[in-house]
Amino acid sequence: MHRLIIFFFLILIIFQSFAQDQFSGKVVGVSDGNTLQIIDNYQDTISVVLKSIDCPELNQEMGKAARSYTTKYCLGSTVGVELFGKDRFGNDIANITINKTDLSKSLLEAGLAWYYCKNKGEATLEALEKSARAKKAGLWANENPVEPWIFRRQQSMLAPKLSY
Repeated sequence: MHRLIIFFFLILIIFQSFAQDQFSGKVVGVSDGNTLQIIDNYQDTISVVLKSIDCPELNQEMGKAARSYTTKYCLGSTVGVELFGKDRFGNDIANITINKTDLSKSLLEAGLAWYYCKNKGEATLEALEKSARAKKAGLWANENPVEPWIFRRQQSMLAPKLSY
């Protein structure tokens, strides 16, 4: 009997860990094109970064357009969230779907994001970026758009260095 109770307890723990990896939540904020604040199942607000893409920074060309697109697309809506872990800043990394449409794919199609190549093996996302480039959609209308990870590095190099 004791083993049976332990077995069911372990099953319950495993089920809860899987249940939290996918959930529905309400988008209550949009920081930039690929960073959202979502109220989860426990009524906690979590910061979510979209998996496998990177949008321009707000002070970068097309940054405000990317945030505007994401805001119009999902702010105030209930979305599906599939978690994949955390980034180095503690944000949850996730795929977001709204009405069965993947937000990352939508941003790539609109030409408002880069497929983030560290996550190789997602041929669909890579193809969507290539298609947007060919159509000169969004940020691809610019001949040489600067990738946001390079832009962030350039900005950090320009920031004054303080010594104490």
